[in-house]
Amino acid sequence: MTCTSGRTDLHRRRIRSLVRRHGQLRHHYLGAQRFGLDRHPPDGAEEGWHYLSSSKILYNGYWVTKNIYFRDTYDYPDTAPGPRLPHYIRTRAPILVVTRKYVCKEYDIDVAGKDCLGDPYSTEDNPRGIFILGSGFGRTHDGQPQGTPNKNPLLHVTSFRGRTRAVPPSSTDNYWPGYIISKEGITVGLTETNTASMSFV
Repeated sequence: MTCTSGRTDLHRRRIRSLVRRHGQLRHHYLGAQRFGLDRHPPDGAEEGWHYLSSSKILYNGYWVTKNIYFRDTYDYPDTAPGPRLPHYIRTRAPILVVTRKYVCKEYDIDVAGKDCLGDPYSTEDNPRGIFILGSGFGRTHDGQPQGTPNKNPLLHVTSFRGRTRAVPPSSTDNYWPGYIISKEGITVGLTETNTASMSFV
């Protein structure tokens, strides 16, 4: 991952692993120092934080909007119409750049603020090795008030294979924002075909 250029390449195998391990996360966040991003937020940046109730880890930082690229693993036939374009899906969404990591003794999920309740077990400034992408389900409770759908990269696709699609999608594309998670991986985008066997309530 190279966030100085705003480009992220994530193979589907890696996505499956992240969904299994972090299926309740909704957004993309990473350590500032590891990816060459400033630990001091730029002017106008929105302050951000995210609490992981299972591990009592509280991340603090700021939001920055970046392009995120996913490799498309579908093997397109040579006879497919059109030019041989790069096999990637490009999305654009806010990323939480982590500049401080706490391990909390206690945390008030009703307040869900950027500080632990009382002194933390540990504090680490400008932490390394943080790289998490979760598809999630849009929860905003359990200490995650900023976990809103606008931060889910799978809901904000801007192009497929180098072809920019209309936003919102035109009726001729038969594409709607969304994704399907299965044992085979993740299918990005809802169409009449891949939702034919589904019931919506």
